[in-house]
Amino acid sequence: MAGPLGSQKLAVLLCKFKDEQTEPNPPAFYDDLFRRGTGGINDYWLAASHGKINLDGTKIFGWRTLSQSRAEYVNSHKSRWDKIQGAIDAFPELHVVQRSGVVAMFKIV
Repeated sequence: MAGPLGSQKLAVLLCKFKDEQTEPNPPAFYDDLFRRGTGGINDYWLAASHGKINLDGTKIFGWRTLSQSRAEYVNSHKSRWDKIQGAIDAFPELHVVQRSGVVAMFKIV
């Protein structure tokens, strides 16, 4: 059974909690991380797959403040999937079916 090939267009959701004031990096940092030729994640997948998988077309969805504090979010979103779904819910403009996957980025304290 063959795995995915070609462009794997991800949605990268940058999330912060209502009790956080700062953002660790600007959205351009994540654009660079997922763009070819920057030594980032896209270059890794190109090399690891011998050019068969790339992340071209990945879209960064800029910082969104969630309606809950970190503690509230962690307590109400128990599983990994619940945490990702909570991030997806905060981006109503996202059409998940148009993406190969979702990466939810949260600020680590």
